[in-house]
Amino acid sequence: MKKSLIFLLLLISLSAKCQLLNSDILYDKIVLLRDIKGEIANTGTGFLLTSENIYYLVTAKHVADSLRIATSEIIFRDSDQTSIKLKLIDFLAKPIIREFNDKSDFFILKLEPFDSKSLEILKKSSFDINILANNRESIDRRIDVLVMGYPIFDRENFSPITFKSYLSSSLINIKLENMPKSFLCYLLENPSMAGFSGGPVFVGVKDRTTISLDKTLIIGIVTGTTYDKTGGKFAIITPAFHLLDLVNIK
Repeated sequence: MKKSLIFLLLLISLSAKCQLLNSDILYDKIVLLRDIKGEIANTGTGFLLTSENIYYLVTAKHVADSLRIATSEIIFRDSDQTSIKLKLIDFLAKPIIREFNDKSDFFILKLEPFDSKSLEILKKSSFDINILANNRESIDRRIDVLVMGYPIFDRENFSPITFKSYLSSSLINIKLENMPKSFLCYLLENPSMAGFSGGPVFVGVKDRTTISLDKTLIIGIVTGTTYDKTGGKFAIITPAFHLLDLVNIK
């Protein structure tokens, strides 16, 4: 119990500028990434971070690898739960600034508004960068998490899909086929599905948690699902501190 309390206090202290958020606020900040060229559309989930009025799109690297910038959309959620589809290429900074490495499944793309409307969308849809948890110790498995993503694209009622879970592992090293090296990650008690990749994993969501926190934090993103021939399946979560390492935020 003492270890759990220390971890909770550490999460809170490391994200002092963040606040307690409810799920309705989070829904409006999750974006769908979709390559619109071809018979089968490649999709994935992402979210936006802002730091000092600079905006970053964050998703899984393997999602970014499957999307062509010239033919991809970034789809935002409007206040009436409809979708706002905009060309990803219109938001790109010049020159294009993107960051990734072989130590994690994170991909970062710098975005810039191209008019007043797009600036309003970026502001509404972005999280302050302090929402990222940078704890490098294993999270207590009794803390419930909320996963958000777009495995299903409903054009009429544009809403992210959620599932609640718990960590089924401490930080462990896993080697995936699309990764050149093994990397530290968590496993969840539940599996994921196509489209969730890049989706944020939250703790401390105001209306969806069983453990009271003072801040809502993103502890990582969905990377995929690991499974074996017996039918066992676990979602793989890349911890947020990999993202902080990548953008060199102190």
